[in-house]
Amino acid sequence: MIWQYSISQNVWKVMPNTPAPVGDGAALVEVVYCGGTLPYSQFQIAALRGDNTSDFWCFDIEHSVWVTGRGFLRFRLRLDPVRR
Repeated sequence: MIWQYSISQNVWKVMPNTPAPVGDGAALVEVVYCGGTLPYSQFQIAALRGDNTSDFWCFDIEHSVWVTGRGFLRFRLRLDPVRR
């Protein structure tokens, strides 16, 4: 679940749920623009679903919408143990 805080109104707002459950290895990062079919916005979050998947989503904070799959480059994740 993602929450958005308004400083001026001093309130928290629940944002839409992720397109599917997230699991171990999930990650979020703020980006300027995810690309794909989203309109250009300076407030987007790129997300990896984790749970041994290569699912990639983008959340547009300004428009409060998740976009999945189509229009994005596919990422192939490879997790290797740290070798010492």
